[in-house]
Amino acid sequence: NINELKEHSKKSDVWSFGILLWELFSLGEEVYKDKNNDEIINLIKSGYQHIIPKNCPEDIYNIMLKCWKLNQNDRPSFNEIFLKLKN
Repeated sequence: NINELKEHSKKSDVWSFGILLWELFSLGEEVYKDKNNDEIINLIKSGYQHIIPKNCPEDIYNIMLKCWKLNQNDRPSFNEIFLKLKN
């Protein structure tokens, strides 16, 4: 649902946390370099997923991918993310 992409919620914060992880492991690369808001929304709606950053552990990348699920109900909670990171 496109409106979910524009609303702020705990699940949108989870999405942003996935982006933060990607930025950390890519050593600060721009996430949506040279894209305007409409282009970013179209990328997200099309199912675009960022590639795994160099030297990023696969289990961390899997957390990112779960954070970026288009349906917000499919995204993990912060508690679930915490438990995965703790392990």
